[in-house]
Amino acid sequence: MSGESDGSTGFSTRRYRVRPLTGDDLEDFHEVWSDPAVIWWGATEDLATSRRLLGEFLGRRVAGVPDSGWCGIWRRRDGAFMGDVVLQPGGWDATLVEIGWHVAVAHQHRGCATEAAAGMLAHAARHGVDRVWAAIVPANTASQAVAGRLGMAAVDEVVHAGRPHQLWAVDLAPGDQPARPEGL
Repeated sequence: MSGESDGSTGFSTRRYRVRPLTGDDLEDFHEVWSDPAVIWWGATEDLATSRRLLGEFLGRRVAGVPDSGWCGIWRRRDGAFMGDVVLQPGGWDATLVEIGWHVAVAHQHRGCATEAAAGMLAHAARHGVDRVWAAIVPANTASQAVAGRLGMAAVDEVVHAGRPHQLWAVDLAPGDQPARPEGL
């Protein structure tokens, strides 16, 4: 399903349309989440497993932030599905706001995750979120680079989903632009 002009809500960046995923996006979601090169910690084995997982993800939204949760990223010029960007309650601490991203291998290393996540941070800031966290495994240097480009800094460690993760954080300025963290 194309992310263009489908009556859904969301926001746009320079190159992408970002909107909450729905059950109609199952095939796009499955394309990314069944690829062990992207979801190396447990790619889904079949469409039924992706359907169950997507169903679990759809309810994870940040109170007071419309269009939060699991959102798809579609390229504006041709409607190609790129992956997802997530703004949800923290998986290790539901009182925190967590951001994450997963981009199809064919679209990696082109700034997609950074652009979509920056858009999500700006969206969160416009709705009063003042700090956002990311849990990144130490070996995931690509996601660490994205976090750094977003102005995030590694500030702590936590065991999440049975694995050690670095916690990255960024303080958001009121308005629509994420701010670089100070004093973290």
